[in-house]
Order: sequence, then C-alpha cells, then structure tokens
Amino acid sequence: MVKDRIGVGTPMMDLSRALDVLAVQGWFSQRSEETRKRLGEIATLRSFAKNDLVYLMGDRPNGVFGLISGSLNLSIPRADGETYTLHRAGVG
Repeated sequence: MVKDRIGVGTPMMDLSRALDVLAVQGWFSQRSEETRKRLGEIATLRSFAKNDLVYLMGDRPNGVFGLISGSLNLSIPRADGETYTLHRAGVG
C-alpha cells in the first residue's frame, strides 16, 4: 500500500520549484515544452518517508513519478526471500 506522507521530515518545496528541478534532468526534461506544461497543470507533490513503498508487485500503475530529491529503488523479491534491486533512480 502506498503511504502518502506529505511534508514528513523536511519542508515540502512548492510545485513550481519542483517542476523547475525536473525540467533540467531526467525523463521530464526530455519532453517538449508543451508536454511539460500540460503535465505540470495536473501534477501534484507527494512525499514519502525513507523505505516507504510506492508500488507493490502486481499493483496497477497510477501515474508518472518524478524524483525531486532522494532516490528510489526498483526491487523485486527473490526466491530466497531477499530482494534484488533492478534499478536505483535519482533526481529527475
């Protein structure tokens, strides 16, 4: 289950500043100005505490995420009960 923790730990940056951060690196920065504008119009800010889950395996996707700060691990469970990190994403 996604735990949405708005403003936990550190003050939340405003949406305009967050979009500025995304506009200079990563997937969002590679979209056209028109696409960035349209996505910005429907964007919301969410904050997650360290080790919170964003998705669980089998969950239906419910949006596009951009990282403003911190990192995110994309991991899957292994047969031995441990996890395997497929990808570590940073800001962008």
